Amino acid sequence: MNETQPERSQYRRSLSSHSNSQETDRALSTPITHTLSLGITTVLVVGLLIAANGYLEDQQRYAADQVIENIGTELASELENVGRIARNSQQVSLQVSQPRNVVSNAYSAEIQSPGECSLGMAANACLVVEVTRNGENTVREFAVQNRSDVVLSIDRVDHSTFGVAATRTTGVTTDAAVVPVEQDLRVGVGADVRRINYGNTSSPTNRPPIAKFEVETAYPVSDEPVKFNASESRDPDGSIEHYYWFVNGSDTGVDNVTYQETLPAGDHNVTLKVVDDDDDTARVTRNVSVSGMEYNSDYTVVTGGGGGGKTVSFSYENTWPDEIVISHILVNPEFSKGGEVKIDSSSDPEIHIQWGSGDYEKYREISFKDKDKPDGKIIAIEDPNQVAIPSGETVSVTFNGMNGNPSPVIIGIRYWHNGESHRTMFEGSDS
Repeated sequence: MNETQPERSQYRRSLSSHSNSQETDRALSTPITHTLSLGITTVLVVGLLIAANGYLEDQQRYAADQVIENIGTELASELENVGRIARNSQQVSLQVSQPRNVVSNAYSAEIQSPGECSLGMAANACLVVEVTRNGENTVREFAVQNRSDVVLSIDRVDHSTFGVAATRTTGVTTDAAVVPVEQDLRVGVGADVRRINYGNTSSPTNRPPIAKFEVETAYPVSDEPVKFNASESRDPDGSIEHYYWFVNGSDTGVDNVTYQETLPAGDHNVTLKVVDDDDDTARVTRNVSVSGMEYNSDYTVVTGGGGGGKTVSFSYENTWPDEIVISHILVNPEFSKGGEVKIDSSSDPEIHIQWGSGDYEKYREISFKDKDKPDGKIIAIEDPNQVAIPSGETVSVTFNGMNGNPSPVIIGIRYWHNGESHRTMFEGSDS
């Protein structure tokens, strides 16, 4: 049948309308796609910034702890030094240079009696260093050994100088053990402590030892021994005869240059006391943080798992008395130069976290290249409150679709307990 002229005109108008509609849709789709791309990119960038900020906070906290420990150890040592000098003098003063701040945060130092601090040591005084950071106070205590007839004090002279002083309250003694000749000291001797003399202070008989120890266990966990080594302790004019170890104020009964002990989750004060061949002593105290997320030593790699590639799994147990919240996972695989390892599953979540009362899934390809070493990559949990692990529960972590060589690999879990950040690290290998 032939079309009439009106029908052909109507058909052409319909085609023209349809064509215009398609052009309008195409014109709209470009800015919409661009807007969506910008939105997705913004979300990803924000997520990366949050992860990096969390890692930076960890590093700043670690750096602050190290600075506090150095300040406290040195000030406590100088207080003991002026106490020794005061045995043969009426009064002694000493000025000690220290950092102005602790990682850009103000700090203070003061002397307290043993009854006011928690060290529980048989010490005559306790040095308390306090740092205020982001509205929160961090307090560290350091034992100070001193005779009962010598009164110690400490003041802040200026932003970077402390004045430490000692006053003898009884008659003259004949003890002569004084400050080791390790530095030039500014010392004032006599009733007028404001008078300052310059020079090296030495002892006519014995120079006391210098106590120092290292925590050899990089990331202590509650189910593994924490190892300590005091081999860097020394005696300037003789030898060290004894190395005594104290944990949270209790004598361990160990007399050895090395020491190890399994500690429960939490913070612990570990003290080393050294005695030299003239029975003079020195002490140093360090704070050790022990993680309560115990790795179960069950790292496994299965080839041909769901989603392609390899399936990597491992688990932890929460031994804290209450819940913890996981916020980040650090993954640092080993590979050759120019190599690449990916977690990229075609069907399953790339990261799957499971525990008794819940689970968490993350669908996103993660790529590791040799340029990422030595730190690997930090994977943030978008909503950390989703991964709250009750006390006593086991949490399993699975990587689906891992391509490349997933063994050996450094794995780290960053989590929070009572507002404090902790980490458990281990090296996984399927060999």
